[in-house]
Amino acid sequence: MTHNNNWPFSTDHVIRGTESMPEDIRNTVRAMYHYARANELTISDVSTSIKLHVRNVDKLCRGRYDGNLEEVAERITAWLEACKTRQAGDAPLFVKTDTASDIWDIATLAWQYRTIGAVWGDSQIGKTAALEALQRQYDPGIVKFMRFPAGASKMIVIQEVAKACGLPPRKGLITTVRQRIFDSIPKECLFIWDEVHEPFATSTQSAQKYAMELIREVHDVCKCGMLICGTNVGRTAIEDGILKDLLVQLRRRNVFTLQLPHYAPLKDTNAIARHFGLPAVPKGPARELVAEIVRRNGLNAYLIHLKAGRQLAENRSQAMTWQHVITAYDLIAKFANKKKGS
Repeated sequence: MTHNNNWPFSTDHVIRGTESMPEDIRNTVRAMYHYARANELTISDVSTSIKLHVRNVDKLCRGRYDGNLEEVAERITAWLEACKTRQAGDAPLFVKTDTASDIWDIATLAWQYRTIGAVWGDSQIGKTAALEALQRQYDPGIVKFMRFPAGASKMIVIQEVAKACGLPPRKGLITTVRQRIFDSIPKECLFIWDEVHEPFATSTQSAQKYAMELIREVHDVCKCGMLICGTNVGRTAIEDGILKDLLVQLRRRNVFTLQLPHYAPLKDTNAIARHFGLPAVPKGPARELVAEIVRRNGLNAYLIHLKAGRQLAENRSQAMTWQHVITAYDLIAKFANKKKGS
């Protein structure tokens, strides 16, 4: 979530200020605020869009507005629906494969029971894409998404969590920032922690322990549903690594776990192929090629080759077939080999 200094308050202020509102209006006001901050809209932008003076938008978010809340909530709802309709066409390509459905199911269970779920699997199998697509289905204040950066110190980790909560990137004592994070996460939300393996791969032992303990502490304090996601490096480190005895409390809170296969299964590649108007991957050269791409480079590379095949078909004014994908693969490989030799 990005930040704009035009907003004179932060997420924790909005959470506290709207707490006493009727539930439907509270959720609408929070959704307005979260959507605006996530999309770099200023308070003036929102004021113009919902036809409410800036001062009253400020009062509304702080719980001090004494006008007709129902009428304002209706205008906010209409505006949000129009915004989301326009954004739908700009969303990145996402196909809800069986693997993505399984990931959504685990996330939903963790959310429903306000516990911790976990998704583990090799890179480029579609984990992050599925979780980002899940977040797009909801108000960004209800489904929060945080990605662990590589080589992160304690301060960087806490700042990234604060950013995911819609808090401004201000410097300060970790204890102060932690409390504001807790105040910004309502128990109704789902908090997704992606790339959980990164601390174990690139950070110090102290930073690793801090990152994992922060996950546990957020769950204990905020009582919200949570999902941790990463490669098998993260799972091995949490369950059998050098810090396993220190992370036992985190493991015991992890009720739902999904272990993904090493490679995207055929049913997933078939589902993505259908999105491009192709039939299921036929036996023979096409299936062998798809298996090679997915095993060597993952789903993103598979998508790139499908897009290249589609472009090739369009350039030739032909209906796309698997032969176009095979030809595109050969052309890409020839170009790559040429670059290596130059």
